[in-house]
Amino acid sequence: MDAPDRERAQMVWQQLAARNQWELIAPEGEDPFLDRVFAEYQNLKAEDAPEKRLRVACHRVYSVHLYNGIQAREERAAQEVWLCFVRLALRGGTPQATAYELAQEAVTRVIEKLASVRMPQSFLAWAIQVFRTVQRDLRPKAQEVSLTNEDGTQAYEAVDMLNLADIVETNVITQELADLLFAVITNPLERITLVRCLLQGDPPRDVAKELGLPLHRTRVAKARALHRLREHPATMARFASYVDTPLSGSSGSAKVDAHV
Repeated sequence: MDAPDRERAQMVWQQLAARNQWELIAPEGEDPFLDRVFAEYQNLKAEDAPEKRLRVACHRVYSVHLYNGIQAREERAAQEVWLCFVRLALRGGTPQATAYELAQEAVTRVIEKLASVRMPQSFLAWAIQVFRTVQRDLRPKAQEVSLTNEDGTQAYEAVDMLNLADIVETNVITQELADLLFAVITNPLERITLVRCLLQGDPPRDVAKELGLPLHRTRVAKARALHRLREHPATMARFASYVDTPLSGSSGSAKVDAHV
């Protein structure tokens, strides 16, 4: 890695580590970690901005450390995954006590299902899918939260759409599928909504809550994304093959057809 790239990678990594409270990389381990980040960076599509590629590369390399930590039953790794789940729940408007309960149940399920992880680089994205499943399973116990307060102001902080796009489009789904969706669906909201509704099984209302949008926006985004998929049969068929995962619970083509 040349000096400018290493400096930039170090800066991006340290920002992510501070924001997410990632502490599995000791100071003496930072150099080899950055070497692996740069190797991952080279595998990502060159059209993306360098800082976006670096963020994605950091996520993927750190995911391997989290995976190894969970596999070794390291308390710190489990705590960091728990914190990730708590933040997701709180940003979606879940009360704190319920967020803690959801996060703990999701960590337990992550440990139970760890053997099903196909690629450690995608562990964090896979874990988020598990958390979404737990949210759906426990939804009857959770308090419904309105999108707005009585005075019409937003009831909670909206998720940063750029960060969400980074996580969803480059980790929850593979780089191959991300490239296909970027080529066919140019609107970020439509891409995110499609992935959340079809790959993760979330209803448009939940997506709207987390993005701080009116419900009709995500419904329209989903409909438009599906319409664009219909116009590209090859991409739609490929997308359907990704929907057919252990978390989806049904065949991909049937699931996509049902939405279309």
